[in-house]
Amino acid sequence: MKKELSRLKKKLSLKIDEYSARLIEISEFIHNNPEICFKEFKSSQALIKELQKNDFIVEKNAAGLKTAFTAVARGKEGGPAIAFLAEYDALPEIGHACGHNIIGAASLGAGIAIKSIIKDLKGIVYVVGTPAEEGGGGKIKMLGKGVFKEIDISLMMHPFNKTYTFLPSLAVKPIEFIFHGKAAHAAISPEEGLNALDAVVQTYNSINALRLQLPGDVRIHGIITDGGLAPNIISARAAVKYAVRTKNQNYLDELLDKVKDCARGAALATGTTLEINQSWAGYDSIKNNLPIENAIKNNFKLLSIKETPPSMESGGMGSLDMGNISQIMPAVHPFLAITDEFGVHTDQFREAAISTRGHEMMLKAAKMLAYTAVDLFMDKKLFERAKQDFKNNPGFDM
Repeated sequence: MKKELSRLKKKLSLKIDEYSARLIEISEFIHNNPEICFKEFKSSQALIKELQKNDFIVEKNAAGLKTAFTAVARGKEGGPAIAFLAEYDALPEIGHACGHNIIGAASLGAGIAIKSIIKDLKGIVYVVGTPAEEGGGGKIKMLGKGVFKEIDISLMMHPFNKTYTFLPSLAVKPIEFIFHGKAAHAAISPEEGLNALDAVVQTYNSINALRLQLPGDVRIHGIITDGGLAPNIISARAAVKYAVRTKNQNYLDELLDKVKDCARGAALATGTTLEINQSWAGYDSIKNNLPIENAIKNNFKLLSIKETPPSMESGGMGSLDMGNISQIMPAVHPFLAITDEFGVHTDQFREAAISTRGHEMMLKAAKMLAYTAVDLFMDKKLFERAKQDFKNNPGFDM
């Protein structure tokens, strides 16, 4: 089996090398046409066209989402169904400062490489286009519509400033507080008004004070989205949005109640009324899978990818809708460094995502994903260990 795996991995590597210029071109196209959540029309279409050229059977508008898709290629009967997940949404204003152009191109490359040898394998390969990771929860919507029901294992990667096979993520729930007061002239008759902006400011200050009494992994951060209409009008309406995060999924609802109490107290103090809006459920923390991560470590070595020494810093990473996928099937989300200096969601990281190093790491990521998939296709024991590890791992930190 080792000789056969080595032979297949050489074929996968050659295929990605042959396709490298096109993969870089697609990564740059996505980068140069940044599209925010659920509006990734050019990006998704670029990936779809390339998959169709390579004889994938593509379903557009997956789960009723206009920029989601599934692409499938079938090998011999009897093997697993393995999916490469592609992301391609950008951030508002700062574009691909999270490097999702690299994710989309790497998963595309891995899919095309596996497709080139699929007749030698037992199983099915998917490339799944998952929009709106940046705050829209595209994968969660697709889960709810049954898109992943035929898939056994999901694989993807993420560019970063360090290289890890696994990094914890934070469970997150978004929440919006809308305060309704009473308008009045701020100079002539302020006593007749009820100031909704004061309630927002009180909420903001109370949450800042609350942070001092919370565990170190907790992150609470927000923006004022409505502060009123004019400085000479007592604000009849004001609003603030927060993201509430913690590594400990089981603590999230209790934490959210504490944050809500800050807003309730501000409403009481200002005489305003409070409207609480939770428009979507948020992201689960990510669940690791040691057998697949060990396979990735071995493939890192084959590709001369050096892993950053282990770090379990408080709070882990940000929040990922891949966390929700990892709670229902074995899934991995390794990080590969495209810069040593700059963090994600910065202008500098955006530029790293189309740098020479960014391109090189995207191609290595495509190979790593393809190698890991062929390990799972060829090694039935590895596949079974991955499934068992998933069953044994409760997933949510206590």
